[in-house]
Amino acid sequence: MQSRFELNKKEEEIDALSWLNKLQRLLAYFLASGIVVFLVLVFLLMRKNQRISEFNHRLNLQKQLLENSEKEKSLLLRELNHRVKNNLQMVSSLLNLQARQLDGHPAAEALKAGRYRVEALTLIHQKLYREDVETKIDLKEYVDELSNNLVMNFGQNFQLNLELDSMLIKIDRAIPVGLIINELVTNALKYSGVKQVFPVLSIILKHKDGKGIIIIKDNGEGLSDDFDFTKTTSFGIKLVNSLVKQLNGTIEWDNQGGTTWNVSFDIAN
Repeated sequence: MQSRFELNKKEEEIDALSWLNKLQRLLAYFLASGIVVFLVLVFLLMRKNQRISEFNHRLNLQKQLLENSEKEKSLLLRELNHRVKNNLQMVSSLLNLQARQLDGHPAAEALKAGRYRVEALTLIHQKLYREDVETKIDLKEYVDELSNNLVMNFGQNFQLNLELDSMLIKIDRAIPVGLIINELVTNALKYSGVKQVFPVLSIILKHKDGKGIIIIKDNGEGLSDDFDFTKTTSFGIKLVNSLVKQLNGTIEWDNQGGTTWNVSFDIAN
């Protein structure tokens, strides 16, 4: 019985050791599996990080190329505006010389008017070049400089009153706006100050509800009551009407206390 008891005890110990051995093998299997899974995850994470790094590198290269392209575009536009400005200044000088040679001839006035129109365009390209902008200018600064230049060119002692809002506008709209202002201001300087001891010219530029509003008023004798600016033979007024239509705008005039022109146009295309 003692021998049988010891034998049974040995068998139980063997069974316990066998079960413990199986448990250890099972734990070792799970541990090895966990290590493999961990290594796979680390490998996948490293691959993903490598791909993200490569993507970011390519993205940075594309961004740099885009920035370089924009810089080159800006430089080309500035150079283009500079060359256009110089060419327009040359045309203006030629028109001025030709007008002087034809002094007293009816064609001289037409050449002078053409010169002022060219100078209005020159000023736009000059500001685009000088201010290092690509396609927009501030109408406030433009109108200020344009109106003062016109008053100085006519050499008349006008009191120039300016009330101008800052207004950024694209070049394709700034050009017709500049020509409209040039024509209306030129007419005011040419005719309203003839019989006035103290001629006054007021220019108002306002920005309201997505529209630009230009008001040009003088204290001259005004236009005749039967004047119809839609049927006039004046080239300048015809040009103004055409440019206002190009801007999808409207134009009105009033004859009280001088001539007042009111032009409204869309700022955006």
